[in-house]
Amino acid sequence: MGNPFPTGGSSFLGGGLLMGLGLVVMYSTLGVKAGASSFLSSTLTYVTPLKAERSSRQWRLFFATALVLGAWLHAWLHLRPWPLRGGLMVEGVAAGGDAMKRLISIGVGGGLFGYGLAWSGMNRPEVVLNFLHLHDFGLLLVMAAALAVTAVGFRLAPRLGSSTLLGLPFSQEVKPMKPGTVPGAVIFGVGWGLSGLCSGAAVAGVGIGNGPVLIGLAGMFLGAWLQGMLAEGATAPEDLTCPMDPGAAPGPFGSYFMRVCS
Repeated sequence: MGNPFPTGGSSFLGGGLLMGLGLVVMYSTLGVKAGASSFLSSTLTYVTPLKAERSSRQWRLFFATALVLGAWLHAWLHLRPWPLRGGLMVEGVAAGGDAMKRLISIGVGGGLFGYGLAWSGMNRPEVVLNFLHLHDFGLLLVMAAALAVTAVGFRLAPRLGSSTLLGLPFSQEVKPMKPGTVPGAVIFGVGWGLSGLCSGAAVAGVGIGNGPVLIGLAGMFLGAWLQGMLAEGATAPEDLTCPMDPGAAPGPFGSYFMRVCS
């Protein structure tokens, strides 16, 4: 058997560790269990009647934006496909110190995650396809590193304090198995194998200047939109009640700064 890691393992491990660290930052400050893929369904709630994820779509969209910026930073430092140079300016988008702290937490967590995706190569379809074709097992190192950091962080954070660093409750959400979980996973696997893209990695791919991933993203939106339209008629509206955060100030990101929702 040949070398299972023909391109080395340092970038895979480093990228995975940063991805896990980004998720730990989000959980230890905001108490939310972040993930790149959920931004797709939350974005679609703007154009479909499906109510799932509406209460948390604002922070998920900002998290996705931070993924792109994190991947762009890695490209700017190492690949340099962009002619753009110079500093980045982050302007306030919501009134109130608490709201700004939350934006910073999302930006740091998403930025680390996006940088890790780019560093590991997980946002490049050819790297994913090499893994799925059993030519290079480097992505196993990415997943293992990210899982190790996330598991330790998620277990330790609630034990070190009853609330997050920003005084918010920790999410105790557990995703249940649903009738569509297995067939949905199979459909996802087929699409992943054909394109080498998943939603979070594709979004980060935009940050490194990989324009063709926009075609894949368009297909994801179309498929998710169709599923949302079909599922709305078969499911009851979800309870979107969330605890209010009286200290937060409303802003362009609306309900996220008024409610503490996972």
